Amino acid sequence: MQQRDTHLKQQKAEREKYYKHAMKARRNPDKYLSIIMDAMDQAKTMIPHFTATPKFADGMWKLKTHLLGAIVHGIGAYGFFDIFQWPHGSNLTISTLLNILFMMKDSLPEVLYLQMDNCGRENKNRYDTCIKNSDKCNAQIEIKSLKFATV
Repeated sequence: MQQRDTHLKQQKAEREKYYKHAMKARRNPDKYLSIIMDAMDQAKTMIPHFTATPKFADGMWKLKTHLLGAIVHGIGAYGFFDIFQWPHGSNLTISTLLNILFMMKDSLPEVLYLQMDNCGRENKNRYDTCIKNSDKCNAQIEIKSLKFATV
């Protein structure tokens, strides 16, 4: 029981920190940028999608699609779709993040708060942390402070 309480307290503290970072980005966009990224379960994004599958569609072929969403606090929400033309791993995640940063290249603040899933295959691995050390990976984006949040 104590292990569960500890987990819940840690989860609450992380959520509050995320809300704090999002608010800082909304209030002071010249200094802070807060992005949360997550992918959606592929079974829910297959096309065509029915809320209740009709009988004629039971064995129907469906197009597999993958949605990776991002909320840039104070700026907007973005959705990036692919139809399995790229592997789902760190390359797709980092490409999506770089697309967002390049869309904002003229107004990037010096602090980036980045909230992602804790999946090592897709996020928070050596490829994603390359952004933090951009001088070692030929990036054209300068961010002075990158802070990952754990979920």
